[in-house]
Amino acid sequence: MKQDTLKTLIDACTYARKILSFLPDLPKEISPRQIRILGTIHDLQQDCEQVKISDIADTMHVTRPSITRLIGELESLNLVNKEQSKTDRRIFTLELTDLGAKYYQVYVEDYYREMASILRDFTDRRLLDASASLIEVYQTLEQSGLGEKTWNLKED
Repeated sequence: MKQDTLKTLIDACTYARKILSFLPDLPKEISPRQIRILGTIHDLQQDCEQVKISDIADTMHVTRPSITRLIGELESLNLVNKEQSKTDRRIFTLELTDLGAKYYQVYVEDYYREMASILRDFTDRRLLDASASLIEVYQTLEQSGLGEKTWNLKED
């Protein structure tokens, strides 16, 4: 592989990061990660009778303690209802409140609909291939240990 090819990839990643700047402005009390959790709860509710904290953590590939903390914040903002299982007190089920569903509608569904309209000339296959490539490159680099390597300036 040519080094110029890798430079092009890194430059593209910079643009990918800049795409995040087009996300809608959120209310000051909520973070993009919390909106992502609302979207994940919504999506899981479409397929599952009950959504558990572990389901969200597994879907988002993050730790349960970090999701538990964020769910607590969403609950205090009245965006999520959390209920302890009557049969297994270790398990909590979640659902969006009416306000949480409204946040999902505005900051996920409406936004994605607008973005899809703007990007209508891109095929699904093209975007999925680009996404899969970025994910695969990230996973390969993560497994390589490159991020843990110390780089030293060599003196002559």
